[in-house]
Amino acid sequence: MENKQDSWEYLLQGEKIKSKHKNAITITKANGINYIDNEGNSYLDMKSGLFNVSLGHCNTELADAAYKQTVSLDFVPNIEGFNNATTVKLAKTLVELAVEEGLTSTASVYFTNGGSEAVELAYAMALKYFELKGMKSKKKIIALHNSYHGATFIPASLNTYNNSYGWQRIQKSRHEMFMHADVPHENYIEQAVMRIGESVGAAAARLLEEMIVKEGPENIAMFIVEPIQGNGCVVLPHDDYFPLVREICNKYKILFVADEIMTFAKTGAWFAMSHCQTDGFPDMITIAKSLGAGVAPIAALLISSDIKATCFDNISHPWMPDITTAGNPVCCAVALKVIEIIQREKYLTKSVSMGHTFMEILRRTLQGLPIIKEIRGKGLLAGIDFNTNIAKEVEKKLLHEEKVIVKGNSSEHTITLCMPFVATEEDMNRTAQALHKVLSSFKHAFA
Repeated sequence: MENKQDSWEYLLQGEKIKSKHKNAITITKANGINYIDNEGNSYLDMKSGLFNVSLGHCNTELADAAYKQTVSLDFVPNIEGFNNATTVKLAKTLVELAVEEGLTSTASVYFTNGGSEAVELAYAMALKYFELKGMKSKKKIIALHNSYHGATFIPASLNTYNNSYGWQRIQKSRHEMFMHADVPHENYIEQAVMRIGESVGAAAARLLEEMIVKEGPENIAMFIVEPIQGNGCVVLPHDDYFPLVREICNKYKILFVADEIMTFAKTGAWFAMSHCQTDGFPDMITIAKSLGAGVAPIAALLISSDIKATCFDNISHPWMPDITTAGNPVCCAVALKVIEIIQREKYLTKSVSMGHTFMEILRRTLQGLPIIKEIRGKGLLAGIDFNTNIAKEVEKKLLHEEKVIVKGNSSEHTITLCMPFVATEEDMNRTAQALHKVLSSFKHAFA
């Protein structure tokens, strides 16, 4: 058996887990919704890897798709003068899926290796767009509090919980490039700022507009938002919020960017933004995670026809960032197979009923526990908001004592769960029972 001490000697990523959990775990196998460690223990993966293994672990169809593409065409540099049929097919498919769900402004796709790169590219695209429009002062970004958009420089600057990297480390004054608006949810909007008769969504939109006016709309390039906050614990905005935000962005010439890195193909639709009652928008969409289903490192930035026309069409030197492995045909072949399987198995429709079932099980099993503030979810995503900061401890106890994997969020008072499509009602019940057992041990906190 491999020595645990030796297994962590060379891998930096593992050190973060090792320091958080007393006993780090070495995973050797996976199948469906389960991980197996090097001691033969089985773990129920209710985090779907890192919210990306939507079809379950070790799907042989995905392995076959990757192999067939690898032995046919493994790599093409996706720079000016080159493309390949597999990558083009995936781009066309994604645009068609978006348009079919009412996101009719979507026109083109630029592939990246991961979600953080896609967010970086969205910002670079916004800067180029406004430069070509003669509005070079537009450089600032607005995100929401409690958001998470990635780990590289621009996304890290947008995150509110981790200030160890990003703009916060290098700014020399109080001048803000990255700002944060209020989350359109009862738990995050203070009653004191709401007007009589105003909904939470309308209040959040009004506060956003007030921020824009204060900062100067001539300085703001884009507003980026998750349709459903993941790290914020599956926070669903009020229905009136996004239509109002679209009007505000149009009014002040600000690009609206939907970060669907986590939500893609998890909420009963390909795009969670399609649940909103506004046609055509956003200006840009970032997707990742479920697109590659944990097998292929792939993400995409979907852009509107207006941005495409401005930054790419009829220009002698169109803006074209080079990312070596972006749009790799093997990764694209896997993504196409992911989409095929989801369509064939009608998983989007099934995820709606799965979500309803899981919510019923969680609420029934966990009712009466005073430590729980709220249980919420949509489709494959579920979140539990606690009345105290126990999320990391709950995550650890579930992992080591109950062999159930969830995500303790940065807020420290919420956990997020994400089922794969292959999860069963038995898996849901096991998770709920494990949560009840662990959370019951915290009753002393309210004694």
